Amino acid sequence: MNLFALFAFVVGVTVTTGQRAPVPNPCDGRGDNDGVGYMPDETDCARFYQCQRHGTTVSSHHLTCPSGLYWNQAILVCDWPANVQCTAGSVVPNPCDGRGDNDGVGYMPDETDCARFYQCERHGTTVSSHHFTCPSGLYWNQAILFCDWPANVQCTAGSVVCKPDLYLPFNGTLQDYSGDNVAVETLGVSSLVKFGIFSSKIQLSIPSFSNMDFGNVLVISFLFNQLHATSNAQSIVTNAGCQNTASIYITTTNSTVSFRVINDGGVSHDLSVNYPDINALKSVKLTVNDNMMKAEVNSDYDIGMFSGNIRRSQCAIYVGPVNGYDAFDGQLKALKVSTCLTTPLVLYD
Repeated sequence: MNLFALFAFVVGVTVTTGQRAPVPNPCDGRGDNDGVGYMPDETDCARFYQCQRHGTTVSSHHLTCPSGLYWNQAILVCDWPANVQCTAGSVVPNPCDGRGDNDGVGYMPDETDCARFYQCERHGTTVSSHHFTCPSGLYWNQAILFCDWPANVQCTAGSVVCKPDLYLPFNGTLQDYSGDNVAVETLGVSSLVKFGIFSSKIQLSIPSFSNMDFGNVLVISFLFNQLHATSNAQSIVTNAGCQNTASIYITTTNSTVSFRVINDGGVSHDLSVNYPDINALKSVKLTVNDNMMKAEVNSDYDIGMFSGNIRRSQCAIYVGPVNGYDAFDGQLKALKVSTCLTTPLVLYD
């Protein structure tokens, strides 16, 4: 499990006076070239800004570390407070405060998520907390202090074991429906009631996936229909949209979807699945789980081994033109990105 995965959500700002006042951009003045950078929130040790520059335009996204962690600007990850020098005014609430344990380690459930729990460690009057997540498909069982099958656990927490980190249904809006209100940046994308329309110079990006540590679990699924083929492969979903190293490629020709995932050692893992050239939406799914990788188009699939973890990239996830590929020209629907398994990985039907 990855303790430093970034669980991001966007904070909106509303001006209630009669005249709209400008909202200061904390990323203004950064010297980065095109791409993504990060800076700490000077008022909160657990929060930070993701800054994305496109030419002279800079956008900022306000993100929060998982419970119990601080933002570490030196290594650009959420880290244990002991490793971070931070004097911001606010502190991270400790869910383990008030526990009656003697010196040693105890456990308590996360009241908001059946699949998560806290490890509480007391040394004298000091209590530290560490937030953990059970393997996909399991709940925390406080009775036996172990991750267990949901049928064996009484849990009424509001969240589910695994939900998408991003869900764009393209149902007339370009809003994220994952429940986290993930920021989506678009350039010319039109969303109809049934699907999103993409063509040359049209791009969609999701900055929250920049610099994300996917570990060795990733699921990307969508429906697509290529309307016009080109001489080169067209990029449907990638994280190759900036000048940094990419790791995820889902591309298409007029009859094949190609899948490439690069691990943290620079090794490329490639699969491809053919599909009939018909004017209809095709179902596509990429699954990486531990040492396996599976690519699916409709009912056809290809399977291979996967080694290591998915390489971290500072680029966002993109739909649209990226370096080395033609722009996707077609229709897209129901784009989901998950960093957990929503269903078990079935290797063979």
